[in-house]
Amino acid sequence: MTLIAFIVSLIQRKKNVSNRVLMTANIIAAIVFSAGHLPTTISLFGHLNFLIVFRCFFLNGLFGFVFGYYYIKYGIQYSMLAHAGLHFVSKILLMLFY
Repeated sequence: MTLIAFIVSLIQRKKNVSNRVLMTANIIAAIVFSAGHLPTTISLFGHLNFLIVFRCFFLNGLFGFVFGYYYIKYGIQYSMLAHAGLHFVSKILLMLFY
């Protein structure tokens, strides 16, 4: 996300990165974050269709955006902690209900 914001600020020829640029970079990074979870989604479901891909991009994109917000607001450590916490909670729920 920082690299995307840096590139956009270079294109705009501005020294300071605005909140608009950070949010745009966050959205792009969330989409890339979601795409990075497609191989896991394929291994989980065994195949892909529109609904499964939509689920992957919606859920991972939503959480990716939240993690990006935490990164902007609080720093990388809180973003990483939130990501790890989500995996921890999801694994516990999976063990309880599977």
